[in-house]
Amino acid sequence: MSHIVEQARSWLGTKYQHQGRLKHKGCDCIGFILGVAEELDLKSINGQKLKQYDKTDYARIPDGQLLYQTLASHLQEVAVSEMQAGDMVLMRFRKDPQHLGILTDYHHGGLGLIHCYAEASKVVEHRFDPIWHSRLVAAFRFAS
Repeated sequence: MSHIVEQARSWLGTKYQHQGRLKHKGCDCIGFILGVAEELDLKSINGQKLKQYDKTDYARIPDGQLLYQTLASHLQEVAVSEMQAGDMVLMRFRKDPQHLGILTDYHHGGLGLIHCYAEASKVVEHRFDPIWHSRLVAAFRFAS
């Protein structure tokens, strides 16, 4: 999974842009995930390109249940105890899930998280600490 982390790190610093899909220009958390998947030609569990499931008609705070259902129908869900670098995580800030990121092997040990974080206005990496872990809803593994 190191190739996923390496590719995700190439997006660091990309500015936040709602519904954006372009590295070094602008993306949101979904655009970041789809961009990494496209660059690596990652597929869904049924062998389809993930980009074909892309939609840009979502609100700034997407429908959390629809987001979870879409991910669960196209990617392999993994137990929290089995999460590893390169897996995608679905998180919540409030009640419903609404945010995506990619787990990393954090350079100071443990797991890290790369995500397009609106509050930082860009794609960032930091430790996947207890606060972020408390926001975790589900983890998914990309098919290769």
